[in-house]
Amino acid sequence: HQNSVDKTQPCCYYDDGIWINKNVKKAVEYYQESAALNCSGAQYNLGIHYLRGTGIEKNMVKAFELFQKASKQGHIDALFKLSECYREGKGVEKDLMKAKEYYLMASNSKAAEINFGVGLKLYEMQEYSKANKWLQRAADKGIEEAQTSVAVAQQTAMDEDIDIGSIAEDADGADIEVGGQVVEVDATRSFLHADAE
Repeated sequence: HQNSVDKTQPCCYYDDGIWINKNVKKAVEYYQESAALNCSGAQYNLGIHYLRGTGIEKNMVKAFELFQKASKQGHIDALFKLSECYREGKGVEKDLMKAKEYYLMASNSKAAEINFGVGLKLYEMQEYSKANKWLQRAADKGIEEAQTSVAVAQQTAMDEDIDIGSIAEDADGADIEVGGQVVEVDATRSFLHADAE
């Protein structure tokens, strides 16, 4: 969910040492420029640097503020970080109810992205009716690109003469079959587990 002029690419090169020598201070400079242009990815990454004190003096209040700005633009990882900040009192007064609220917002957003990704992968595998089901879930959760993809998957299914009438079931806790294996998809549980680290 990056917007405005995106200078995050050179930031990442310096931050990770891709194609150039690693220079965290230079990366932070680029993140600052991009964050000032309202780039959510830069705001998030700059927040991480403030949180850890890498390339810039540690400042949890600034980190929290940057996570807020990025999250208002839909940056999912920033929502997770806001949850962490509230849970641990980093840059803000500890508030477990707000921590839970931001965590649930992030999890729901991530689940929509996962539904979209699964749908696209199934479409690539020519599993059109299954793809349509997952794309519809993503569309129902607000992923705009999924709405277009649903129409394409439905048309492809009709062109291939595939019955798509029974694919509107509920998404929660659903299983999918990929490459002959059944995979349980429960994004909320996965994120609850991952966040406990």
